[in-house]
Amino acid sequence: MQGYLATFTSAEENAFGLDKVNKPGWMGANDVAQEGVWRWVTGPEAGTQFWQGTYLSGFSVGGNYANWNTRDGSLIQPDNYGNEDYGQFYTTGKWNDLPNYSSFITGYLVEYGGMPNDPILQLAAAATVEVLNSSVNLNSTSLFSKADYATGSEPVSLNAEDLDGDGKRDLVVANTGSGSLSILRNTSVAGSVSFASKVDISLP
Repeated sequence: MQGYLATFTSAEENAFGLDKVNKPGWMGANDVAQEGVWRWVTGPEAGTQFWQGTYLSGFSVGGNYANWNTRDGSLIQPDNYGNEDYGQFYTTGKWNDLPNYSSFITGYLVEYGGMPNDPILQLAAAATVEVLNSSVNLNSTSLFSKADYATGSEPVSLNAEDLDGDGKRDLVVANTGSGSLSILRNTSVAGSVSFASKVDISLP
């Protein structure tokens, strides 16, 4: 799966994502191409304009979500102070614009999924992870083939990382019921997505 700087297209997604962080960080938005034209530049939403202008007269474009910083109920961002072209988030969930060399921001939030040819991952109640094999654009109406892989009990989160350096993202599932991590090595070949049976690592 392909990771990218997070995009926030609704209040619910913004709250969900920023509930996972404890310091400010970068998000996948900028107005580098044209001043005041704020677009998502990463992930499936790349190219989508969501905001026009600065806080003085700016507005949401096409009903798209934005959550710029405010003071006493009034917008104070984006202000383009000193040519600030890159979007960042605060732990409050509010957004700000900054230059990309700002030492103030050292964190970032990465999300996965939704890109063409990514496998679709779902956590299932039966202690399995479902992998839907996609070889087409996700906007297609074609059906997907499905494979289930066992995990530990009560899986609560899933991440995809290349753990063995072979260029393919393996699956890491956190299980609260069994107090373990389940590692599923990516054994995919061209045209077919597959994973090896889990290896469980007990957590202290």
